[in-house]
Amino acid sequence: MSTPATVASPTIFRESGLVVVFGLTVLYVAVVLLAPGSVLQIPLGVLELLFAPGYAIAAMVFVRRPLLPPAAEFSVSVGLSVVFNVLIGLLLVLFGAGVEINYLALADVAATLAGLAVYAARGTSPGTHSLSSAIRRELALPSVRPSLRPAVYALLIATLVAFSAVVYVGVSQTSSPPPTSLALLGPTGTTSSVPTALVVGQVGLVMVQVQDGYSPGALGLTAAAALVGVVPHNTSTPWSLPLTLYPGTTSTLALTVTYGGETTVNVTFEFPQPGNYTLTFSLGPMAGGPPLLGTGMGLTVQP
Repeated sequence: MSTPATVASPTIFRESGLVVVFGLTVLYVAVVLLAPGSVLQIPLGVLELLFAPGYAIAAMVFVRRPLLPPAAEFSVSVGLSVVFNVLIGLLLVLFGAGVEINYLALADVAATLAGLAVYAARGTSPGTHSLSSAIRRELALPSVRPSLRPAVYALLIATLVAFSAVVYVGVSQTSSPPPTSLALLGPTGTTSSVPTALVVGQVGLVMVQVQDGYSPGALGLTAAAALVGVVPHNTSTPWSLPLTLYPGTTSTLALTVTYGGETTVNVTFEFPQPGNYTLTFSLGPMAGGPPLLGTGMGLTVQP
């Protein structure tokens, strides 16, 4: 008497769905490493945080359970993902690392890949279908009428082409850093409080806000004083606060600003001679070359 062939029962999650989750996880890692800040990073990150780890963990734990409907798959995946992230967050807090989104994303990627690996290993045991054969079986569209299969395949191809276009645009158009900017603020942190009148020997204060969208190299902030209506004979002096500003005095401070970052420099100064002055600040590369930006203020210095 012949032994009937062993037929593998359907698993809780569809193998083709696992392949999609695996592909999107790999794509998320590639975007983070190769194109940080692209338009794809946020939607892929949300998928990685709230869906992918739960999907892979459920497939690993319930590998031999009956197939679930799509709505139940989604609910179980999101629920397990949330529980997993909460547990990882508690562990991070317990060990003093804080709840950093990068740590959560790393843990989610690791859990997703581990779950898929364990599922694939268990799915190749005797009496079960291999992952590749399951994918081929689903791509054959056994539940779709033969007359409709060409249309379904065309829709699938169009979806893949559209998705590939979105990936290309998202990777190629990364977010650009903010523009280089230079602004003057007064002691209270507003433009209206910038000093406009001093007396000889009185120390004034301005806050110079610098945002670097130009270069990761060092930038130079140059202060220059001039009498109104008089061509200055510039004299360079070391940057030492408070700046003692005679007509024609220039002084440069080297700034270390992270590319795309922002810093505020408090500048104190005094005028030894009375008169109507312009005090200008310019921003440029320390290596030399024309200034990138400049701004200024007018002051009346009384005796």
